[in-house]
Amino acid sequence: MMLTINSNATALSNTELMNKVPMAFADGPTAPMSDRYVFIPTATLIEDMSRMGWYPVLATGKGKRRNAKRKSSYHLIAFENDADEYQILNADGSLEAKVRIIVTNSHDGTSSFGFHIGIFRMVCENGLVISTKTFSEIRVRHIHYDFEMLRKVVAQTTEQIPNEIRAFNAMRERELTETERNELAVNAIKVRKGMELSEPIKVDDETISDLLEPKREEDKGNDLWSVYNVLQERIIKGGTTLAVDGKKPRKMRGIKSAIKDLAINKRLFELAYSYVGEAEAA
Repeated sequence: MMLTINSNATALSNTELMNKVPMAFADGPTAPMSDRYVFIPTATLIEDMSRMGWYPVLATGKGKRRNAKRKSSYHLIAFENDADEYQILNADGSLEAKVRIIVTNSHDGTSSFGFHIGIFRMVCENGLVISTKTFSEIRVRHIHYDFEMLRKVVAQTTEQIPNEIRAFNAMRERELTETERNELAVNAIKVRKGMELSEPIKVDDETISDLLEPKREEDKGNDLWSVYNVLQERIIKGGTTLAVDGKKPRKMRGIKSAIKDLAINKRLFELAYSYVGEAEAA
């Protein structure tokens, strides 16, 4: 399941959450752990988040790999709050995006609680995760947990939301040249392939054109935010035929792994946001 959500998202019930991420309701560690490990059920965090007005609207987990001895307990849940300060408006007052808190966790010692900020655009089903470029990811180890600690972590997280909104506005104001748009598209392919940006790659002109082609009227424009949204959707959801390095063209598949989705989303944002820095330095 991709890290995507639509504008009509409603709070998930415990029954729905159990169906989507049963590992979140584990009653103990899913692997042998040391005496220092404190089991913190995600179900408790879900309940505590709701006490602060944050409700789960998305949930997904990492499936079992082929030949794996056991299924991973890694899971991801996105929380939404209807307060005005967590909504991003267009100039005409219409809703452009919502800010959500994304929590990752596992019960097998492979991951601590991770808190991330996501910006989810209303016009499409993109899950846009703001990167560590503007947000210092917060992690909570499985050593101690109580409601007061969670309240402080959520406060730390939400305090950084103005930085994300400033980044959003800076991207809307940054106009890209044709050369920059093409460069961004090529580098987005490198991100998808797990390459370093400095690595050489030859991309067919038609592939670049297809990646940059907006699917909807709202995405038309040469500003960085619009171009980024088009590329992000193509890279994450797949479907575009790639012709790279003279090899046989192949259709790009959608990302299914929650971990990979989160990592690519972060790296894509860092890539796009670097163009804001280039403009400021010019």
